[in-house]
Amino acid sequence: MKENLQKDIKRIAIIGAPGTGKTTLAKNLGNIYELPVKHLDTIHYMDNWIFIDTLEQRTDRADLIIFLDYPKRTQLKGIFKRRLTHLGNKKHEIPKLDMSFILYVFTYNKERRKYIVDILKKYDSKKLLVFQKQKDLEKWLRKQYIEQNIECDKIQK
Repeated sequence: MKENLQKDIKRIAIIGAPGTGKTTLAKNLGNIYELPVKHLDTIHYMDNWIFIDTLEQRTDRADLIIFLDYPKRTQLKGIFKRRLTHLGNKKHEIPKLDMSFILYVFTYNKERRKYIVDILKKYDSKKLLVFQKQKDLEKWLRKQYIEQNIECDKIQK
């Protein structure tokens, strides 16, 4: 795994199931490296949360790909935590927490993960980071903050 980001990285693709912390990671990396953050939830969903698949285009264009490959229990915990955190907010990019969305998250690793892994096989370790545990990502992220001389208490959670 790459220890720190190279200075020439300008575009990072963060991939993972709902509830894995993609938005939070994007905000942190945006803060550390002064990169703009674009949330695909706001531009690549059609009505009824049908996703327009852009995975291959995004990974091809990215200088770095981060895959948050977490287990189902972590994903479900993340979506419920997010729902509680944003209770009462009418944020468009947060999907309605109904049975169809919970079922999507529940089956994500079985139905969507293989597709993602197959696409990511073509990239070498210089371009791809895979985290299977939140604590490993947090450790790596803390190191990025330290290397940029930013206090770790600035890490968004």
